[in-house]
Amino acid sequence: MTKMNTWLSIVLLVQLGLAVSLSGFLWTQESNTAQQRLFEFDSASIDKIDIADQDDSVSVVKSSGDWHLSASDELQANRSKVSGILTKLANIHSSWPVATTSSSHNRFEVSDDNFQRRVSLYDGDELKAELFLGTSPGFRKVHMRLSGEEEIYTADLNTYDFPAEAEGWLDRTLLAVDDASEIQGPDFVLTKQDSDWQFAAKGPIKDAGSAELDTEKAEQLVSALSNLRVDKIAESIPDKAEKLEFTVSSDDVSHTYHFIASDDDYFVTREDMKTPFTISQYDYDKFAGMGYQDLAKQPIDETTDSNEEKKEENSD
Repeated sequence: MTKMNTWLSIVLLVQLGLAVSLSGFLWTQESNTAQQRLFEFDSASIDKIDIADQDDSVSVVKSSGDWHLSASDELQANRSKVSGILTKLANIHSSWPVATTSSSHNRFEVSDDNFQRRVSLYDGDELKAELFLGTSPGFRKVHMRLSGEEEIYTADLNTYDFPAEAEGWLDRTLLAVDDASEIQGPDFVLTKQDSDWQFAAKGPIKDAGSAELDTEKAEQLVSALSNLRVDKIAESIPDKAEKLEFTVSSDDVSHTYHFIASDDDYFVTREDMKTPFTISQYDYDKFAGMGYQDLAKQPIDETTDSNEEKKEENSD
């Protein structure tokens, strides 16, 4: 019995050793598979991205080293958003597929005709990669299939990170000015001298007198320009609308803005761009409340000045 027990113990130890070795081998194989990128492309060489859903599509194109909406070179795309999704796509690693037959493509909404997103990456005219994004199995997860392949994988992506509308890629800061050196409003001119702003009136109020600049209000206007955000592309501007004109100079560049209010809608245009944009009432009000009198520490009493002039004329 002692010999039998010894042999049984040896057999058991051998079996355990084999089991551990096999588990380690399978774990290593699975880990190696998980570390492999699902597809390879050079992010730096990609100069066009097409995104489509079942209703809309948009193209983001790199030109002159920057990203734009293909509809117009004047419409800058959000550079960090574009580089972010390219990084995410380049770092997708393969795992065991959740399905391997074409019959499952429709169920996961990753077929050629039934998809939630189709994303195509180009280097010039050459299609480098195309993938379909479908249903979501969980938080920040999406089912994905590469074009021309049967296997469906789970990827760490969000479908909403790939909007098929232009507004989803628009750089909302494209009209902002960070380093204004002169601002001409409806009835005033602000000019930067070194680090200080000089203040002067223009137009009908020019001869009404002079006032000291409220520097806090001036900084609020400068901040409004540097933080200007557009909401979306406007189809058109109403014919009958209240317009405020501001000309902003920075270095050797000067642009004229029109801030427009029509009922409860608010817009902004810039003279060098054909595209009008919508803005919030909050942003509009920052400019609507900025005139000479608003920027002055002690507003000029134009009525008093006018009466004094009349008295002097009558006394003569």
